Amino acid sequence: WTYSNCSYVCSLLRREIVRDLELPRFGLQVIPYEGGASFTKDGDYFAYMSDHDALRREIARHSSKDVDAYERFSQTVIRQCRFIRPFLLRNAPDPTSLKPRDISELLFLVKQA
Repeated sequence: WTYSNCSYVCSLLRREIVRDLELPRFGLQVIPYEGGASFTKDGDYFAYMSDHDALRREIARHSSKDVDAYERFSQTVIRQCRFIRPFLLRNAPDPTSLKPRDISELLFLVKQA
């Protein structure tokens, strides 16, 4: 059993960075989180699964209203991720700079908005 206190940070690592730094060659092994459970005092539980449909069924078991809200939330998160993804490997511009690189990055940001 291995657990790292930087496991959350590892989940943020971009595939490009892992590949370029050849991290698996140095022992990096990221194991996907497939699920878990939270237990209540009355003996019930809430199980979290990475499978979207299974998670919907589990939420519905507790609240039909929440399962609809979860679906809306999931769609919102997906839209946000698609919007943010192009920015992740770019250098943030200095908004006070007149350097061509900073102006170019600012123009990129304006086009994305």
